[in-house]
Amino acid sequence: MGFLDQVTAKGAGAWQDLTNKTKNMGEIAKVNAEIGDEERKINSYYTQLGQLYIKIYEGNYDDQLSEIVKAINDTNANLENLKKQLNALKGVTVCPHCHAEVPSGNAFCVMCGKPVNGPDEHINCPSCGAAVVKGNKFCTLCGYRLPDASAPAPAEASAPVFIPTPVPMSAPAPAPIPAPVNPQPVDTAVPSPESAPVVSAPVTNTRYCPACGKSIDAGSAFCVYCGAKQ
Repeated sequence: MGFLDQVTAKGAGAWQDLTNKTKNMGEIAKVNAEIGDEERKINSYYTQLGQLYIKIYEGNYDDQLSEIVKAINDTNANLENLKKQLNALKGVTVCPHCHAEVPSGNAFCVMCGKPVNGPDEHINCPSCGAAVVKGNKFCTLCGYRLPDASAPAPAEASAPVFIPTPVPMSAPAPAPIPAPVNPQPVDTAVPSPESAPVVSAPVTNTRYCPACGKSIDAGSAFCVYCGAKQ
């Protein structure tokens, strides 16, 4: 075998070795990914098992698990406090219905139109029958104006009261009419209005609610003051 043949044979062997190694690396990566998926599944099952245990045996934990459960509860409480601090720094609150971030101070969510803060009790809308938080002035589904539960009930009609007819009396003599006084002439000329400079309105990202007329964000789907759909 000549020199060139030896070089060619060695090159072919090296290329085959590289191909085999590359193939093995691909297989190794694939198996590692499958192992990672199975480990994540196991961790998820363990998490679900722990949550189910806490839910079923709430307050009646084994001594060996009570410390772990207490640590979980403390961590959850700390997590909720951190979320509240973050929302306060961002100037937002979380809608309890759709979990969207709503600017602090808004009475209604700009995404779902439901009240951000309010009682948990619900009433049925007399128009469409949808469940509405008790205390709302408008239905969040059809916009129907709800009756005010805090308004006082109408007073019962009382019995008519007899009012006697007054006896007519003689009218007094009319007072003398004074002589008219010549009025002073009044300048009725209307001054010509001065032309005011035209000022272009600034471009803003707000618009007015057609229902209540208050200024709201231009991208809001519902009015944060009256709950009307935009």
